[in-house]
Amino acid sequence: MNKDWTTDWFTARDLLKMNINWDNRLTFHDKVCAEKQILTPFGPEKSLKSSTAIELALALTCPPQNWYGIEITEPMAVLYIFFEGEPGELKDKQLRAMVKYPNANLDTIIFKHFDELELDEPRGLMELKMFIDSLPWKPDIIFIDPWGSCLEDENSTRNHKRAVQNIMSLEYRWVIVHHRSKPGEIPRTMGEMMRGSGILGQKAQTLVGYFPNPQKEEEITMRFKSRGPRIPAVTIECDIDGVIRVVTPTWHPSTQEEKAQVAIWDLLSRETAKLVTPEMTVSDLEAEIAAQLGTSSRTVKKAWQKMAGRGIVRERQEGKQKFLNISPLELEPTFPL
Repeated sequence: MNKDWTTDWFTARDLLKMNINWDNRLTFHDKVCAEKQILTPFGPEKSLKSSTAIELALALTCPPQNWYGIEITEPMAVLYIFFEGEPGELKDKQLRAMVKYPNANLDTIIFKHFDELELDEPRGLMELKMFIDSLPWKPDIIFIDPWGSCLEDENSTRNHKRAVQNIMSLEYRWVIVHHRSKPGEIPRTMGEMMRGSGILGQKAQTLVGYFPNPQKEEEITMRFKSRGPRIPAVTIECDIDGVIRVVTPTWHPSTQEEKAQVAIWDLLSRETAKLVTPEMTVSDLEAEIAAQLGTSSRTVKKAWQKMAGRGIVRERQEGKQKFLNISPLELEPTFPL
């Protein structure tokens, strides 16, 4: 008997027999920002949040498109509300985005500048509703850039909560561009990295954090956190014409464990590998690298264990001793591990 998953109970075996249409692609309209859901790009100033958001607005109008690993398969009409910047700056960002999305349907994107729009108050929500009703067509998705300009106090949990409740009472998808918390704060999750209350992080279907590379500030890594499938991180920077491109990130070890990983790899895979013999124990190697780096053997041991667990380095057990397995190594790993 065929069972209907919406009305019947079913076993795990029944599940395998069901004819279920499921799209495994990482699609924007259902797995990243579904109906009445929120996508929140956030980061420090000058981290390309608004520029990539404008790219997304253009991409949504002309599928099929790909926005940093996320597939756009359904067209959407866009309302983009902004509070900061001049029209010339906005036009410049749009022109640079059009290099990547030249087929964008520009007639289905409406920009609107507000000096203020207090969405944490009933009057602000009513003002937004009245504006939407005045448009020639209804948007499918609304961008707010930046979120803090919609609040009387962006550091108030109460204001954040009321504003989020207000916008989610409307039948739209939302892209909420927000600022990162002040330097020196120690957040525990991506949601807590945003300025003010964590309520926006709790309610959003997907978060996009923008993290400048401390060694090369023009490189910015976009990290995603979603209630749906895992979205791989990407690193971006502007090319000579100001167009945003995906790049291979530049990385420098910062912690002692990361430095130990690089030192282990250098010792085993490069010219110094001739110094390593089959008689060398893992403990000998750890002690040598600890002395070289001026760190503890425990730190180096943790680095070795992580690399061994991923098959980057190998060891062999003889009795109670672990010796280095001198055999061809894998291709150079992508650090950090």
